This record gives sequence, structure tokens and C-alpha cells, in this order.
Amino acid sequence: MANNDEHTTDRRGFLECMAWVGTGAVWTMAGGVLKGTPLEASPHRAAKGHGGLRFVQISDSHIGFDKPANTDVTATLREAIAKIKASPEPPSFVLHTGDLTHLSKPSEFDLLQQLMSELPLPVFYVPGEHDVLAEYRRYPTIGADQLIANVEAQGAEVGRQVNRITNTGAKVLLSTIMDVGYTPFATAERAAHTDTDRAALLSQLSQPFNASMRATIVNDGRRIGLILLDELSVQVVKFPGFQGFTNPFAGVCDLTQSQLTPPSILDCTAQTFVPGGNAGYFWADDLHLSATAQNLFGAAAIERAQNNPF
Repeated sequence: MANNDEHTTDRRGFLECMAWVGTGAVWTMAGGVLKGTPLEASPHRAAKGHGGLRFVQISDSHIGFDKPANTDVTATLREAIAKIKASPEPPSFVLHTGDLTHLSKPSEFDLLQQLMSELPLPVFYVPGEHDVLAEYRRYPTIGADQLIANVEAQGAEVGRQVNRITNTGAKVLLSTIMDVGYTPFATAERAAHTDTDRAALLSQLSQPFNASMRATIVNDGRRIGLILLDELSVQVVKFPGFQGFTNPFAGVCDLTQSQLTPPSILDCTAQTFVPGGNAGYFWADDLHLSATAQNLFGAAAIERAQNNPF
């Protein structure tokens, strides 16, 4: 992103703002170019007028979380919602890219829906893979069969909550979670443990979560647009070079070079790449998609949002 005026930031500055302010960004697609600014800067940029598609992305609301990193996630989300409502140029829609809630509890989804219903515009949701990782970390204290049953129940619960959201008239852009068994994290876990194939276990948890969620949603194409991130991640890892990803095995970011405190994947830029790091990497670190992969996923989300019979 070029630094054309006082409100346009480079990727490093933008992500630093994302780390601390409102967890939101305004994206404008004009002339085939997608440009982003922090949500707090959107009133200034809106006043200039951009034309084209304009939407807001918010992420990581984690409703239910109350640890030191953010002891009041509800207030953080309310702040982002207030900024969206205050914009003199309303966006076409809001895209929540997960994680929606902390533990996928009905009460957490209820509060999320209550907050997001304050927005007088379409809201699309993309849940995260927090559930699978939380269950995996309980192994081997809890056996694989029980963990699989747990993620199946959680996937079904996400599906039910998506149905509840769509029953209010909202439209949901829904992604399957990635198959965590194909991440660099899974590779490291396989090497670190001899009790079982940990990568296979992570796949055994990812797949039933997705299957249960998909079996539960009412996916007739009218209110839910489904994106298959799990299939994409598996294809990229199984077939190096697919979609131009020549390195689907390692993370491109060296967090020891991060200038954020604490070091964060939000500071993944060309300045913090590992030696030889480039746009051919699929992963930013052991669990997060690289910027190139996120662009691919984002393009799929935009295509689905625009072309689904909403």
C-alpha cells in the first residue's frame, strides 16, 4: 500500500493499528485494486469519496474471552460497531472473519448477535478453528474418540447458531475451518510426540467439525455462502505449486524480527520474512495463512458474496 496521504498507512503501520485499535478495517475495491485503512481513519477517507465496492472487516471478537490480553472484548467490539455506524459513507456490508466467540457457547453467540444487530446493514460471518485446537490440547488426558465427539458437537452448535443468525434475515458468508492436520503446527507436533500421529489426530478433529457444521446448516443458497477453506489448504499442501504456492510447508515470518510488543504475527511483512521468504509461501507461521493465501481466500469470499443468490 502506498503512503499517499496522512491517513493511508503501509502494511506494517496498518497492522500495528489493527493490533491495538478497534480490530477493524475499511476496504475499498476500485479499478481492480483493494485498499485498506484502519477503521478509525475511515471517516476522513470517506469524506474524499472512493466509489467502487466498500466494506468493513472486523475480526477476533472472541466473545467470552476475559484474559489480560483483552479483559473486555465486548467493549472492543462495541467500539468497532460505533465507528462503523459513525461513518459518513456507510459500507455495503460488514465481514466478520472470526474468531466469533471464545468457546462457541450459546450465550456467547447470543451476545454477539445482540451486538451485531445494531448495524443497519448486511453482516457476513466466518467462524474460526479455535474449537479444534482447544480440544486437541486436551489430548491425551482425554481420548481421541471423546475429542472427536466434542468437535462434532461444537461444529453442530456453530451450524445451529448460523441458522439462528440467518433466521433473523441476516446473510452469512461461512467458511469451513482449515484442515489443521496439514499446517506447519501439525508437522511440528508429529515430530515432537511419539504417542500417536499428532498431524493425523488434528485432521481427525478438523474433518468431523466441518462435516457436522455443514450437515447442520440450512444451505439452500439463499442466505449462506459456503467457502471450502479445508479443501483449499489440503490441495495446496498435497500439490506444491498449486495456485502458485511453492512452499506450503513452512511459515514465512520470523517473529524474532517483530517490532510489536509482544511479538505478533500481525507484524508479518517483507522486513520480518525468513531468509528467502516470498509470496510463494502459503503460511505466515505455524497456523496462520500468509498474506498471499489470505488474498486468495479473500477473493473467494468476495466472489461468493457477490455471486451467491443473496
